[in-house]
Amino acid sequence: ALDGQGVRSDGPILEGFIGYNEALVKREFDTAKAESILHEAGWRDSNQNGTRDKDGQELEFTLRTTDFPEHQKTAEILQEEWAKIGAKLTIETYDSTELQQAYIRPRNYSMLLFGEIVGHDPDPYVYWHSTQIKDPGLNLTSFKNKSVDTLLDEARKTDDKQQRTVKYLDFQNRIAEEIPAIFLYTPTYSFGVSSSV
Repeated sequence: ALDGQGVRSDGPILEGFIGYNEALVKREFDTAKAESILHEAGWRDSNQNGTRDKDGQELEFTLRTTDFPEHQKTAEILQEEWAKIGAKLTIETYDSTELQQAYIRPRNYSMLLFGEIVGHDPDPYVYWHSTQIKDPGLNLTSFKNKSVDTLLDEARKTDDKQQRTVKYLDFQNRIAEEIPAIFLYTPTYSFGVSSSV
């Protein structure tokens, strides 16, 4: 999807930023394990159409995303991978304004493929604090955890880099335990620069 111009991302704080957790649990794609979990939960392909079902309900999701080529291609890859385990993924793409107004602001989605723009200070408060669940907040997962709220509040109140690092490490571990979102990648950007610079 990125023509090789990206790196895997496993958590909410990127490598090179304060509090990045190199030891964060990295989940690998495991088709056999996914199939086993679904099978044990009663999701079977009873009519042999390639999509699992349970109690008359097919295992089907709708993924909303932007019409950016990168997001469209990523969604198509996800669709192919989910089909391998018998889950049907319907992709709906919108221009960014429509996606924001009609779906993101009212939190009208079951699955969303979207990116975050992180500044030099990776303060994750706006994306993960429970006070940011409703618009205009950016907690798009509607994640709510009192311990995480406390960690993010405390990290914002200090300029001590070591204290912030400790808070962010704990924050990332809690996100990794609860899995409110699946982190995919960070695009890399190349810039042409004069040789005199």
